[in-house]
Amino acid sequence: MEWSGYKECCPIKAVDEERHFCECGTPLLRCRGWSECSALLDLSEHCPVHVAPRLTVDESEVPKLEVGDSVALPFVFANESPCGTLGVRHVRRQLKDGGWEDVRVPFERLRPNEQRKLTVDSGTLATGGRTSISVVVEVESGLGGFHEHYAFQTTVYLDVKQRDTRSITKNININESHFEAGASGVVSTGDTIEAESGYGSRSNPLRVDPLQRFERYEMEEGLRGYSGRQVRLPRYVEVQWPDFPDGHHPLNPRPFLASSQLRCGRNGLNHTPANDVCVRYFDHGSGALNVPLSKQISGKHFEFFIQNDRIYLRDTSSNGSAVNNERLRRDEEAPLADGDRITLLDGIAQQQGQKPLQYQVAIHARGRVANLVQIRRV
Repeated sequence: MEWSGYKECCPIKAVDEERHFCECGTPLLRCRGWSECSALLDLSEHCPVHVAPRLTVDESEVPKLEVGDSVALPFVFANESPCGTLGVRHVRRQLKDGGWEDVRVPFERLRPNEQRKLTVDSGTLATGGRTSISVVVEVESGLGGFHEHYAFQTTVYLDVKQRDTRSITKNININESHFEAGASGVVSTGDTIEAESGYGSRSNPLRVDPLQRFERYEMEEGLRGYSGRQVRLPRYVEVQWPDFPDGHHPLNPRPFLASSQLRCGRNGLNHTPANDVCVRYFDHGSGALNVPLSKQISGKHFEFFIQNDRIYLRDTSSNGSAVNNERLRRDEEAPLADGDRITLLDGIAQQQGQKPLQYQVAIHARGRVANLVQIRRV
């Protein structure tokens, strides 16, 4: 589906937490901390209440600058959220070649409404006039046990004084024996006048842009989405289960709007406690239910969830799971990409002369947004 943004009716309908679509057809993508903020998220899935970093410069501590100087810019990093702690992963300064250099950060997190200081080295200011320095901050939000990573960028503009030295040449008439009468010579006297270009007509020698989401950086650096395909997978993605019997998978085609994770295992959808997806072993040839092997599947074997615009699998079993033949420990999670294979019962099934239970993930995209995930048995 194409994302067209919220309409005036959407916040009103979102008050009913049992509703996952507005009457206008727009999916209601609630913040995972909905009970605290009542925020609906846009396509970037960034809650402006829980994730609210602010970066400013203490201008009173910035001296007048000249070409050749360098300065430690005194930043103030604030978390303006009243309810969400922010983890600080990285602060980076952009280099002249377009790369990024890590800045030392003397703290790892900011509590709600907390602010701390850090410095960013400007590097040598090689040219006069207005100079810009770009800074990116990577932060982490841990709402509901999910670790969402975001990047924000700001640009600092400095006015740098340029020293412009000009020599003044005097034309002097010299009457010496080796000059003919009336002749003139041109001599440089060595006198100079220093003309200094200051801050011009600008009243403020320093300006800092507000922090803005830097989604291109998030994709390029692998913070969010699938960088290889330049695709992000939103929580309103459609999910299909082609090889699962009716009653063994969610009826809602966009199940992550209703639930933060999809619990998968032997227990059925009507079992207590229930799963969202019932996983059983059906023989390849006959399609009949294999009860002994099905009993080896844990009641809650694994979970699917979406985090950082990717779909993940978390193992919750006693018998283990594997992604692309890499075995996961209990409670370990792994991101899933298009074509990845999930394997259950690898050793146990082989002991009974059967193939392990395998599913393949297919991620279909329209443009740069994934619109469909399929979980197929192979």
